[in-house]
Amino acid sequence: MEHNERWAPTSVIAKRVREVRKRRGLTAEDLANRLVEQGIGWQRSTVAKLENGKRENVTVTEWLALAYVLGVAPVHLLVDPNDDEPFQITPEHSESGSTVRAWVRGSSPAQGVDTRTFSAEVPEGEFALRDHFAGRALAAAQSDVERLITRSGFVVEGTEDEFQSALDRARASVERLSAEIDHIAEGHASLAREAQQVKDSNG
Repeated sequence: MEHNERWAPTSVIAKRVREVRKRRGLTAEDLANRLVEQGIGWQRSTVAKLENGKRENVTVTEWLALAYVLGVAPVHLLVDPNDDEPFQITPEHSESGSTVRAWVRGSSPAQGVDTRTFSAEVPEGEFALRDHFAGRALAAAQSDVERLITRSGFVVEGTEDEFQSALDRARASVERLSAEIDHIAEGHASLAREAQQVKDSNG
């Protein structure tokens, strides 16, 4: 895939910082002051340089601090949640925004990454949740509800069709999750009854 400078990591962070800062009603100086309070020595001009594309790099420390003071998940500054265009992972490799978000969150490997190697570093509890039907239903519901919030205007304006589509998907995902929860509850109740029967027969 051809290199697209627009979607290089620093470019996306700059774009997202500007969007979120304005949505929070903060000036560049306000943002700089918040960063200074967290030990990041930025000035208003530093924020302006980033947002105007005149800063080539953002350190991991700065990226996390920006997300913290703006009140967003770091992944939503690194990868635009409203755009699925190719994102530059390395100078030679790009993938869709949704794929990169899943990779950054630890949900699935990027293309070309060995699945076994990737899974070996996933904490056991997370791996079990991801592999369980209810865990996958929960992840799908979270993703679709996020998309619904985005289309509803809390994050960005969307068309009526986009909102209705997101609403339908969110409802369907929540219904699937509810069905999985009911299934787990029924299974637990069945096991409890069997345990009681065994206890009664031994009593």
